[in-house]
Amino acid sequence: MNDREHLEKLLKLCTKDQKTIFELMHPNVETSKDVSWAITQIENSLKKGNEDTSILKKTLKKNEEKLNILEKKIEELKESLEASDLEAYQCRLTIEQLSNPISLTNLGVQKRLMLLDALEAGGVDDWDGYDEARLKARLI
Repeated sequence: MNDREHLEKLLKLCTKDQKTIFELMHPNVETSKDVSWAITQIENSLKKGNEDTSILKKTLKKNEEKLNILEKKIEELKESLEASDLEAYQCRLTIEQLSNPISLTNLGVQKRLMLLDALEAGGVDDWDGYDEARLKARLI
């Protein structure tokens, strides 16, 4: 392959911007000295481009690693926030129950009603002392 063919091959490897710069710098490549100089310039540009690409790839890899670390921290913070939200909800509920004795009483009454319903379903209402108990409770 002669120098001119080598120059054409190198130009095919260049980006559009690199080709534009080459055409501005070397509008007339006629002598073998000009071709040789142009080849050197293109090889240097391609080498520089490869070095820049390598640097960009390394930077990208570092940024991806940092992004992965940040995503893990975000997940940990979300889990921590969810746990603290649950704890805060439980605290608010406990405070509400303690500050509102009626709700505690209602809870106790509901439990006693459930027990009474269960006893009646079990046949306690047929017991001899059942009517006497109802009289004492003023339910009759």
